[in-house]
Amino acid sequence: MIFRGRALLTPEGELKLHDTEALRAFASMGNAGTVAITVRRPTKRRTLDQNALYWGPVIDAVRNAGGQWEDREQVHEWLKDRFGVKSTRALSQQAFAAYISKIIAAGDLKDFGPDWEWSDEDAEEEIAA
Repeated sequence: MIFRGRALLTPEGELKLHDTEALRAFASMGNAGTVAITVRRPTKRRTLDQNALYWGPVIDAVRNAGGQWEDREQVHEWLKDRFGVKSTRALSQQAFAAYISKIIAAGDLKDFGPDWEWSDEDAEEEIAA
């Protein structure tokens, strides 16, 4: 089993857990004893503004470009497939911004459609223009 939680790392090297009750519950489920700990800086997940931009104007523009999609979720799945993204939920703010930028930089949104393809070269040309 894995316990995931947040903690404050003090300048003195002490870890102060935010949710000690959850850790106690984890320990009480047969996980007490020596454990391995990995400490890393938390990643910032995409923002609500990024999410609103993606699920609003970006998805709508692609959907309205003439594709055969019945709903936004189909457009979302199609974009993930086209850009090789397994899940947008886990993307950091920077990675999600890059994903949206690639979609927009691929060309005029009016050019989107079921047969539309994107490549790194297309994005570089659009950004340079």
